[in-house]
Amino acid sequence: MVRILTPVAIAGAGDAIAWARTIPAFGWYPEIYVLFLDGERELRRAAWLGSATTLDDFITWPDFSLGYLPPGGAAAAMLLICRPGQGVEPSASDRTVFELLCLAHAASGVPLADAVLEASRGGRMVCRCEPITEAELAHAARHEHVRTLADAFRRVGLAAGPCAGAACVLRASEIIGRELGWSASQRIEAARDFVRGAWLGRAPVVGHAGWAQEELAQGSMRGLR
Repeated sequence: MVRILTPVAIAGAGDAIAWARTIPAFGWYPEIYVLFLDGERELRRAAWLGSATTLDDFITWPDFSLGYLPPGGAAAAMLLICRPGQGVEPSASDRTVFELLCLAHAASGVPLADAVLEASRGGRMVCRCEPITEAELAHAARHEHVRTLADAFRRVGLAAGPCAGAACVLRASEIIGRELGWSASQRIEAARDFVRGAWLGRAPVVGHAGWAQEELAQGSMRGLR
């Protein structure tokens, strides 16, 4: 259960998402929260209900979620469903299940005000070679002492896959740079330094295919200023 220490106004979906983004690591995985609101649309209590990927997973959950009702009850409830990378447009199945959920909550005396879908940006993959998300990189920069792209390579395996950084190092530099306050020129220079350093470390041991891949990674940095 998430404790609410100060009043939080939840007028709509945007407020619900803004509140959820204050939770560490929100958006990394499929998950759902229930938010209980009073008559003034202020958040009284919130609870993490678990992980899931579709609204169908919650069709039997009203009784479970209502177990977290605050003392004195609530005027309404809201479901916040995070589905990284799946978009926020509800499917036909989503709409059908939402209608059933509304009926179930109404019968329980706590109307369901909304079911908010969120496809967090943090769930996007930085590179297809290695399963590293934008959120993982941002978290590493904030909390795990990652201060350079080389740190990210050692900590989360950035650029450790077949692309050798050609497909991901610029994007990674943007994400880490945003967390650390780098300028645009600093982000580009960090990417170039990383690729150059990685090349010097691997040059003595790569074969013909490795040389070709390293040339591709080096070429992606040429011409950047």
